[in-house]
Amino acid sequence: MDNQPEVQKKMLGVTSNIVILSGRLGGDAQWRSSTQGRQYLSFMLGTVRYSYVATDEQNGRSSREDVMDWHECRIYNLPYADAMQTYLTRGSFVTVKGGLRAVRWTDRQGNKRSSVYVEVGEVAVIEHRVAAVAVIEQPAPKQVAAVPAITTPIRSRRPSRLVAQAA
Repeated sequence: MDNQPEVQKKMLGVTSNIVILSGRLGGDAQWRSSTQGRQYLSFMLGTVRYSYVATDEQNGRSSREDVMDWHECRIYNLPYADAMQTYLTRGSFVTVKGGLRAVRWTDRQGNKRSSVYVEVGEVAVIEHRVAAVAVIEQPAPKQVAAVPAITTPIRSRRPSRLVAQAA
């Protein structure tokens, strides 16, 4: 360890907590509040993890199994969360960037509980799915009489140019 350069020795103590996830939302984003009263926008993000199972004896190939993982994501930046809420709907494909946060508490029965979530710093909406809305019939717009676009020209200060005058 003494043979390492000084920069490498300093870097040994550096850690990072960066999470980047891409997936589809399992439901519309919802406003929630923590036990301390702090509001946040919460949504569940589904990602696919490929898991290889044992090789098949007949053809010698290993088969791939898709496993869906669900991640709770929270946005605490209220102005940003308010702007993003309309885009975070069920089925939308997004990429989130943030950090993992772990919470520990004791429930009412005295059991120790813990949870891990992604505290989101950035969201990129790749594909926005709009929820189905009922179509309401609206009356046809009234017909507007056509107005001629050009009327009699008048002369401007420059004698060589003509200017159209509206009626």
